[in-house]
Amino acid sequence: MKIVYFKKNDQPALGVLTVNGILDVDAYQQFNGQKMISGHNLKKSEIEELKNIIEDALLDDRFFLDESSLTFCPC
Repeated sequence: MKIVYFKKNDQPALGVLTVNGILDVDAYQQFNGQKMISGHNLKKSEIEELKNIIEDALLDDRFFLDESSLTFCPC
């Protein structure tokens, strides 16, 4: 799992590089009414939660972004 941050509305957003593109974790969590985990250093429990999010999100391609369309932020 490769965690990335990209610019979204002039703010850093949490993403994960997958074979389907960059998963917009914030968009996925907002859509599903989940507490967002971006905006701070990830805790070990949040990394485990992120693995589950990736598995679930792979079934729905609307949360994946083309890597070439993004501006990446420093980590």
